[in-house]
Amino acid sequence: MRVQTLMSYWLCLSIAGLIGHVSSWAALADSDIQLGQKIYERSCVTCHGEFGKGDGPAAFYNSAYSAPRPRDFTVGNYKFRSTPS
Repeated sequence: MRVQTLMSYWLCLSIAGLIGHVSSWAALADSDIQLGQKIYERSCVTCHGEFGKGDGPAAFYNSAYSAPRPRDFTVGNYKFRSTPS
């Protein structure tokens, strides 16, 4: 019984430590966020649009000649390939 109790405590502490460690990964510096915004504005806005809906100024022209259309990042469905299924 004592071994089970010790293992339970050890498991709880390990999980708590892991959660604390993983949550620190999500913290981004303001400079990283600003850099990402600059990169998006420079390289992505023309097709994906200002809000990531796939409705940028170049999306209309690209969609007539290319498939798939620019991805709508707001719906949460991400397809990790560039060819139609």
